Amino acid sequence: MRKCSRIEWRLVREYHLAGRVAIRRMNRKTAARLRVERLAEVSKRVREESMRVNAEFASIERDPGGMED
Repeated sequence: MRKCSRIEWRLVREYHLAGRVAIRRMNRKTAARLRVERLAEVSKRVREESMRVNAEFASIERDPGGMED
């Protein structure tokens, strides 16, 4: 088996580093996508809760006598 030259080692190293950079970039994109998905889900739950509360207030406004002290 022959020895690798300095240039070959440098190319192997650069190839390896490029792969690591690509993996990091992919991980950042995945994390960003997951953040967007989580934010959308939480936003949907908040909107649903807000609609429930608004409906409750609307029913009270339609029947103000139901909440007398």
